[in-house]
Amino acid sequence: MPVLSTHCFANHRGGVGKTTLTFQVSAAYALAHPSEKVFVIDASDAGDLSEMLMGGLFEERGRQVLMQLVPLANTTRLFLRALACHSSSHLKEALEQDGEISAVVSKVIKEMPKSIKEASEFDSERCCVNLEEFAIPLEHVNPRLPSNMYVCPSGLDVEQSIAFSEPQRYSIISVLRESFKLVNGYWKIFIDTDAGFENDIYCSISVGISNFCLIPLHADMVDWYRVEPLLAENKALRESGHSDARVQMILWNGLTVKFNSRCFSVSASGASKKCVFTPTKAEQDVIRSLNELVFKEAEKNPELFLHYEGGGMNPDEFHSKSCMCIRNFSVVGVASRDSGIPIACISPGTFHGQHMTYLLNEAVIERCRENMNELVKAIDAATELVSLTPLKDVPSRKEKQKVTPSSALLKVTRSTNQGSGAGRKRVGQKVGGGRMKRKRGGSTQKTKTYNTRHKYPLRDRVRRNAVPLGLIELTEHSSTSTVLYDA
Repeated sequence: MPVLSTHCFANHRGGVGKTTLTFQVSAAYALAHPSEKVFVIDASDAGDLSEMLMGGLFEERGRQVLMQLVPLANTTRLFLRALACHSSSHLKEALEQDGEISAVVSKVIKEMPKSIKEASEFDSERCCVNLEEFAIPLEHVNPRLPSNMYVCPSGLDVEQSIAFSEPQRYSIISVLRESFKLVNGYWKIFIDTDAGFENDIYCSISVGISNFCLIPLHADMVDWYRVEPLLAENKALRESGHSDARVQMILWNGLTVKFNSRCFSVSASGASKKCVFTPTKAEQDVIRSLNELVFKEAEKNPELFLHYEGGGMNPDEFHSKSCMCIRNFSVVGVASRDSGIPIACISPGTFHGQHMTYLLNEAVIERCRENMNELVKAIDAATELVSLTPLKDVPSRKEKQKVTPSSALLKVTRSTNQGSGAGRKRVGQKVGGGRMKRKRGGSTQKTKTYNTRHKYPLRDRVRRNAVPLGLIELTEHSSTSTVLYDA
């Protein structure tokens, strides 16, 4: 059964929000589609997305887990496996034509250690990779995420990025595209890419295996100049027959919120549907100018844009379908990255971060979720255009997702009676003293810090991949989180 669709967040400009949006959008999509397996591929060198998915940036929790798991599966290894599949299929054809060479190679393979032969298994008949071998289930690593999320992490500090030649890139793209057609179940793929031209090898592979590109940009003319080379690369890939990717949306990211009401002035008509808040006047003016450049680029290269319908298309109609405003997530986004809890799953409360403590309220979180849900709906609409499986046939697409609330993960009791008797059972283990805070209106709040422990049942995966158990010492990881309850 083929992958429903593949979306790639790409831009050669760094710091525009590719990693953050991949983290937030993939989780929001997984929460909205519990019957689908959401597979996130981290094709960046830094591995920030993998760290966020595996526990967050606070106290390097995600990095510690990532360093233990990256030898088992990573993006570099996925690409190498795809390249090996392509090379082996050509070798098989050569062996069929020369019986003498075939006998020699068969003898060499027979003498190989069992571990090497098992590590290089692939479907030689179909020349494809088993994606499930590279999909680490995140529910065992970070229980704060939806249970249907998987990741192929970055090869951080273990396997450096490889400068694949152009023919090798084409081979990897062809094998992975074929592999996407043969997965079991309903899969949706999101890919995060790196910034900079020196890292465009992995980016070009990611674009080549994708159906759609989502391009995050700041409302800045300099950011647009870095998009033009990306479009040129995608055009070259399409002309060579190694990409079908089209730009679905330009995401004007990190905008300052002036009002929380919908904006009716980004374009003359229609575009207000894509902006659930009102940016500042200066940003609106810049976005209008940039939208005109996007439309001119679509007129020049119509095959690169999903929503361009020809010369008679109204620019405002094109902008309403191809551009979206994304608010600056501010403190909610920082707390989300530090804690490893996506905005779609985060609960109001106080969170310890890398450099400070964050107090989140429900209203701010809901506004951020509204913005993400708008983008998820747009992704759904694009998926319907390319999916070989009708979405109405996907079972329980609107089934309620099982996500453990943050308060339950922290094992917090909100009882107002916190007796200290020796025989009294406590839901959480206290590790820090409480302190009183005065609230408006004369009432008080009391904060307490609790110890939380998360287990990572990865031994089965370790044994299967023949990795020494000594690698996985992080079976229990402690962290502290602070919550508020009424005193």
